[in-house]
Amino acid sequence: MVGQGNVNQEQNFMSFKNHAVLGNALSSFFNKNGVVAAGRMEILGLRTIRNNSGARWDNLHSKISDVCKNVIGKYISDDDMCVEFRDDAFIILFTESTIVESDLKITLIVEEMKRGLQALDGVDQITVKKDVSLIQMTDLDHNMPLVQSIVMLFEKGRVNGQIQLTASRSPNFSSVLHAGHDRAARLHHEMTAPHKKETGAMDDVHELPFTAVRYMPVWDHYKGRKVAQMAVADYPDAGGQAIRAHEAFYANAPGAMVIAMDMLVLRTVIAWFQANPDMIPDFGIICPVHHYTLSSMDGQQRYRALCQKIDERMKAYMLFMVMDVPAHTPWMTLHRMISPLKTFGRVLCGRVSLTSVGEADYEALRMAGFDVLGVMVNGSSTGNGGRAYRMMESDIQNFVKRTRRHLISRTFLLGADDPKVALAAAAADVRFIAGDAIHACVAEPEASLDFHKGSFFRMWREGLVGVEVN
Repeated sequence: MVGQGNVNQEQNFMSFKNHAVLGNALSSFFNKNGVVAAGRMEILGLRTIRNNSGARWDNLHSKISDVCKNVIGKYISDDDMCVEFRDDAFIILFTESTIVESDLKITLIVEEMKRGLQALDGVDQITVKKDVSLIQMTDLDHNMPLVQSIVMLFEKGRVNGQIQLTASRSPNFSSVLHAGHDRAARLHHEMTAPHKKETGAMDDVHELPFTAVRYMPVWDHYKGRKVAQMAVADYPDAGGQAIRAHEAFYANAPGAMVIAMDMLVLRTVIAWFQANPDMIPDFGIICPVHHYTLSSMDGQQRYRALCQKIDERMKAYMLFMVMDVPAHTPWMTLHRMISPLKTFGRVLCGRVSLTSVGEADYEALRMAGFDVLGVMVNGSSTGNGGRAYRMMESDIQNFVKRTRRHLISRTFLLGADDPKVALAAAAADVRFIAGDAIHACVAEPEASLDFHKGSFFRMWREGLVGVEVN
């Protein structure tokens, strides 16, 4: 369980000033845990502030300590330990976090700590240096204070930790597999099972329940015009619900078929560019790709091989949207998964859950390299009025606030099939909106569109965004 700050977790914080108590606590900790991932933070510039503060230092230092401990307390569990080994430095010992997860936590702590400290009067021009390490009980020197031994071991442990950080190339999604989610468990098994050469069936479009692609117009409510077309599977009888049918296929199809669909969509988009060599579109084309395709060995190899056909002209208009981005995933794992796409496209978008993404997840998504984040609303929440709609409206507002708090300023919303949903998105300041309330899907990216009909655009033009619709 993650703590709520130093009020509830005072027992997790140990001071270097009480050597006997600290030594006993560290001995007990390492006897129980053996090898742990650790993070070290040093507040640079604090000594200068101390020298300049004079008699005010004790009060200021108390506030600084409270800020640091409250931030750290948000990210450590009841079994972790934080050691304050100088007035300006902390070491956190994590009991259950991997070196990659510890690196993410320390990064989040440092950024939040800097914001908190810089908000204090008299604290300016400070930086917080961070490092991660692996600490083993057998390496501790018991002939000196253990905290000093830990500090001396940090460089050795840091090197070992960095080796693990760079060598861990297979994303581990076990943290997002929930009991009863058969779909997630199946994909996890397919990703982690020994790799076998697939048959040609995965490339055979006849195995898919569709063979073509449609394009869903994406509206920029800042600019008041279409800015992109999102390629989605042309499901038979899907009607205007193409994106929902596309998502439903992701949710129910085996991994091999998910890869096949992503390959079909990308291949179709590339073919359209090749068939229109002289066209200079005033919009981008978004290619959705499921995170499984980018994570599984076979999927990532084949998808990247197909991306090699994207030439320089295509790159200027190509955008990728990673679908169903898993929550609670370390930023370095996400970065390894998505960074190759930045070579082949102009913008990288991520479609995340509307409700199950936490503050640490947003920070990880930003650090991983996503330029735009978006959500898809549940069709059952879009009925007129009712508690479900009001909850959805609140969730959209919270989503926008959280992304901006973590410096991701551009957001999108898919599934705006009802004018009320589109209005709620615009009122919450979601920038890019797509769905039937904006425009139905079209057969070709260059198809002419009519945005002058429909209640959303009437209200949008009249400046009634945010007014409740009856």
